Amino acid sequence: MRSQDGGRRIGLRAVLTVPVIVLVVSVVLALFIAEEWAAREQTRSLLDRRAETVISGISARLDERRRNKILMATLLAREPDLPILIERRDVVGLARLLVPLRATLDLDFVRVVDAQGQALLTVGEGEGGVLMSLVPKALAGLTESSVAVEGHGLQIAAAMPVKGRGGIIGVLTVASCLQSEELQSLRESDDLDLVVLKGPDVVASTLRDASLQQIIVQLGGQGVASARLNESIAAPGYIAAIREAMNGSMVVLIATHDILDATRQRTLTMMLGLLGIVSAVGLIGMIYARQLTRALGNMTRVAASISEGRYDERIPESHIREFNIVGRSINRLASQVDEQLKELTRRAFYDRLTDLPNRALLKDRLRLAMMRSKRRQGHVAVMFLDLDNFKIVNDSLGHDVGDALLVALADRLRLSVRPEDTVARLGGDEFVVLVEEVADADEARVIADRLLEQLTQPYQLDGHTLFAAGSIGIALSSLEATTADDLMRNADVAMYHAKSAGKGRCAVFAPEMNEYAMQRLALETDLRGAHERGEMRVVYQPIVRLETGQVIEVEALLRWDHPTRGEISPTQFISIAEEAGLIVPLGAWVLREAARCGKAWQDACPDSPIVLGVNLSARQFQQPSLVDDIARIIAETGLDPHLLKLEITESVMMHDVDAAVQVLNQLKALGIQLAIDDFGTGYSSLAQLRRLPVDILKIDREFVSRLEKDPEDEAIVRSIISLAGSLNLQVTGEGIETAAQAGHLRELGCAQGQGYFYARPMRAEEFRRILAARTPVLPPSAGAANGAATPTKRSRPARKAS
Repeated sequence: MRSQDGGRRIGLRAVLTVPVIVLVVSVVLALFIAEEWAAREQTRSLLDRRAETVISGISARLDERRRNKILMATLLAREPDLPILIERRDVVGLARLLVPLRATLDLDFVRVVDAQGQALLTVGEGEGGVLMSLVPKALAGLTESSVAVEGHGLQIAAAMPVKGRGGIIGVLTVASCLQSEELQSLRESDDLDLVVLKGPDVVASTLRDASLQQIIVQLGGQGVASARLNESIAAPGYIAAIREAMNGSMVVLIATHDILDATRQRTLTMMLGLLGIVSAVGLIGMIYARQLTRALGNMTRVAASISEGRYDERIPESHIREFNIVGRSINRLASQVDEQLKELTRRAFYDRLTDLPNRALLKDRLRLAMMRSKRRQGHVAVMFLDLDNFKIVNDSLGHDVGDALLVALADRLRLSVRPEDTVARLGGDEFVVLVEEVADADEARVIADRLLEQLTQPYQLDGHTLFAAGSIGIALSSLEATTADDLMRNADVAMYHAKSAGKGRCAVFAPEMNEYAMQRLALETDLRGAHERGEMRVVYQPIVRLETGQVIEVEALLRWDHPTRGEISPTQFISIAEEAGLIVPLGAWVLREAARCGKAWQDACPDSPIVLGVNLSARQFQQPSLVDDIARIIAETGLDPHLLKLEITESVMMHDVDAAVQVLNQLKALGIQLAIDDFGTGYSSLAQLRRLPVDILKIDREFVSRLEKDPEDEAIVRSIISLAGSLNLQVTGEGIETAAQAGHLRELGCAQGQGYFYARPMRAEEFRRILAARTPVLPPSAGAANGAATPTKRSRPARKAS
């Protein structure tokens, strides 16, 4: 094929095929040339090794026979009667002993000599020269053997000392001969000729060629090196090897004709086999080259698709294992990248916990909805939902249960809106509901109220019955909110406004709320460090017996004296402290300061002890170290724990009754009194209330303020007082502002109360003076008079807080 610039490009198959063909041809030619040259050298080397191998084999056989003779001599010498017969010089007894053994052991020659070397007995035929040379060494205690050339062949002999009571008393020698007949059997079995020489004389031979034997006699008998001998016998077609014996030599001759023929035949066979193997290898190489190009082509195609962002193509299986491994790896990588991209896309637009749209997808849908609303001349409503006191669930039951609650809440919100509406989670406990085609703010408020109603239904999670509450801020698209960010921000501001108004409700955004949001931000900034700057103080509001007006308890309340804004109402900064996480250290400081004052009052008026009430916030109540912290403060200040009353709101305890009961029992074990604050505003049932180890119910100020106006509130208060009586609990009415309210509470059976009608919160010194005076805060007659002439303008009491 040609490239775009006109140059020729060679395909991958051609690139691989041409070198394979060249390689095959080159290998075949090189093998032919190398084999032809190596055949001659190999034949010569092979023949040399063959001759050396044969002569070494014969020598090994002779050595084996020599060791065998040593064994036979040892066996004969160990005959127990042999030493006795030698010492007696009993030739007849020796013959009677050795003759049968000689025949059994197939020995040609056996001789016995005494310690002086004199022959006592000779059995068999053999030459004694070699045997007698072994006798002196045997008399010295050595076992000796040898191979010698004798006049009739190769003689293998061995000598063994014979030991008696006084040491070596004689020598036993044995021998056998390897004669011409046995040499002939070697020739027939090993296809060779053997010549045994003693000096210039041929002792034994298997040669039939007289001229060749004459050459062996002339050269081999003179001790000529085997190289010169081989030069002389190469023409007749032989190769020789020489091995010296004790007094002669052995010459082995091997015919080379058959070996050369076999070598040539083997070379030809090997060359034909190599040619076939190389051809097969070349064919296989061509096949694999084709498969290789196909596999590489598939990999190239898929790699190009991946580089272009397409991850659906896969590399097919091939016949090459390594390519399959690489292909599977690329396929796995493509699948993982595809899955990860899908997961990243989902993470980018959906919440992982609830599977709801996240902020990014919500803003995109909100922009599209606002564009559609402009064309349709309608409104888009954004409802910003934030749960109230959700941290209590996480702190008390753990984040797993908190996550399960968020998932259940998300499912409930999703089912409460139309399919075309969007429910999104921004993070934490913040949700947004996007509703299109809303007529006005009233319709949006109806939808928000329905969502809050669904939200407050109980949840059964992990064996716990949980309740959720939230605040919703509503923002409608208008000329002021021209972008999605504006609408989201307005809904967020409205949500904070709803929280500040008492939580559990909804609020529609108004432009003046922006100013409130800025003030709230500035207030949070100033609140950080206010305690360290000495701006916080604790005040005390008396709690009286309604019949007499006598002070019986006091409640500690937190106040903030801002350096520029003056005194700031707790309703403004307590919620901010809760959300910013500042309420825990502030609450601990209030408890310690109040306990210190309570101890001082206790010491000053031991005859009329005053119960000190301190509020616990939701975050304080969920602290794992709450009980230990309170016990430590009591120990540090020396306050009698029976004169300490902790007030906890009803909603805090109802989130998890089991956990609340456990904490309350631990507090009761310290001797502390417990009160449910703002009773009637939560979701407690009679069964749950009976489980709580509390002493006092405090009726919320909202019910007390409407006693004179709303019969339903009067019925609620009556029910609370009746319920408390049946459970042996005390009742305190909060927020009493008029004599009529005080009288009404007395008529309903409420024993004690607090409010501006009796006394405003005061500093510790002022309250100490009231205690020292030992007089009622407000006599009943004065209360009645004041009740008859209620002021026309009265400031509403600030919500208590600690």
